[in-house]
Amino acid sequence: LGYGFAYIIPYTIVCMLSSAYCLHRFRMEAKQGGASDIVEAEDEVKDDKSKTENNSFNEASFIPVDLSFSNLCYDVKASKGSDKLRLLKNVSGVFSSGRLCALMGESGAGKTTL
Repeated sequence: LGYGFAYIIPYTIVCMLSSAYCLHRFRMEAKQGGASDIVEAEDEVKDDKSKTENNSFNEASFIPVDLSFSNLCYDVKASKGSDKLRLLKNVSGVFSSGRLCALMGESGAGKTTL
């Protein structure tokens, strides 16, 4: 146990000092001619926009829709026997566009089946 600390503490100090030296010595600096970098980036963005405009599957093709249901029942065949299990019994709800909906339940409740 004593030898472990005798090796770990100096090793940690050496690693910290070497990383501090490397961070100080080999610092990454931004290029001085930043304006040309911005122009190149704007050109890339324009190219990306023209590619998405040509694509028929873009954001304009999505129409927000609200989904509502009432008195919904869902039966599945039981794994043992010929009985049916009712997973949902007279459930009502609304899924609004732009809102997150979570399906929660305990293990084996049928979340994957739904």
